[in-house]
Amino acid sequence: MTKGYCTSRFANSQGITMVGLIAVGFCLIIVVVVGALILQAGKRAAYEITAKHDLRMFVEAEESYYAENEEYVGEERDVVSGDPGTPSDFSVEGFAPSPGVVITVVSEDPFIVTSTHAKVKAVFEYSFEEGIIKRIGDKNGK
Repeated sequence: MTKGYCTSRFANSQGITMVGLIAVGFCLIIVVVVGALILQAGKRAAYEITAKHDLRMFVEAEESYYAENEEYVGEERDVVSGDPGTPSDFSVEGFAPSPGVVITVVSEDPFIVTSTHAKVKAVFEYSFEEGIIKRIGDKNGK
């Protein structure tokens, strides 16, 4: 009786080689590392978006207050904080910062505020005179 094609083809097979196992392991490591880097970049972007969003919401609350009182809330170096390690110096009605976000009054004339998040280094600034949010650098001054 003759052996079938399938049986004879794999009859002398040694199974998975060490080189094959190393290649598969190496590929898995690459996939895991690339996935972790993508996840980390996504988290960083989400924290930066949160800092910008909170700055935008703070600006809206300040503008509402200004419309009623003809002055802004907060003095130079005052902070509104969603970071448990940083106490707030003042609050604006209708605004509460997200966890980790700290908004700081940089200047009173013109009124300028910055926003940061505890999990990223990005610093965003809003000048009530210019009316735009811009990234001005990182917490370490770069």
